[in-house]
Amino acid sequence: MKLDKLMSVTNVAKFLGTPEDEVKTLLEEGRLSGTLIATLRTRGVSVTPSMKNTVEGMVNGLLRPVAPAMSRLEQVATITGEGTATIMFTDIVGSTAITERLGDKRSRTVFKVHDDIIRRHIQAHGGVEVKNMGDGFMLSFNSARKSVACAISIQRELRQYNRDNPDAALLLRMGMSVGEPIREEQDMFGKSVILAARISAKAEARQILVCNIVHALTASIGDIDYNDIGEFELRGITEKQRLFEVVWR
Repeated sequence: MKLDKLMSVTNVAKFLGTPEDEVKTLLEEGRLSGTLIATLRTRGVSVTPSMKNTVEGMVNGLLRPVAPAMSRLEQVATITGEGTATIMFTDIVGSTAITERLGDKRSRTVFKVHDDIIRRHIQAHGGVEVKNMGDGFMLSFNSARKSVACAISIQRELRQYNRDNPDAALLLRMGMSVGEPIREEQDMFGKSVILAARISAKAEARQILVCNIVHALTASIGDIDYNDIGEFELRGITEKQRLFEVVWR
């Protein structure tokens, strides 16, 4: 089967010889691209960088129908519910410089592309948009694994966007923590929120950084690779924090 025929969950399931529900799980957890590439290699295919990009683009195209859009009432219920949440902050690196270089009108168009990409992947991975801060988002997930998978999917789609639009590139940094934040109306507060914001601020362009608890929750299966980048002092956080970089490229 040619790669351009793998444009539905049904066809991917036939290609892999696995149930459709398992394909959907791989997609939601951000593992479908790796599984397809590994399968191609076991079948004797030499996977080139171009072919890898094609597979990743195809997987991104499958993301939209995986999960139905959450209604506003469902989003509020998720935010105001009790329990553990994985908090993610995203930030466009150099957003002010982008506006100065491209002008107000075109930069607004570029930032809308960013917003659309983020929101599509939030929806696909069962996350909730807590707030849009103009040049970034605060997001909440009930699953640490889905949070990391969402971040990887966002970075990979932005990588392709940047290749196609080098004069209007969007470089994103992302940070995650996990805890039991305080819910008030449609917002979240507390140490886990502050920590996620500080971790995001520590990240460089294209980096996804997570705290040690997110790492511990998601590294056991072995399908997500990390680099241990050491301990850091973060503004407003008493103890040093060990941070891990998600290897997504």
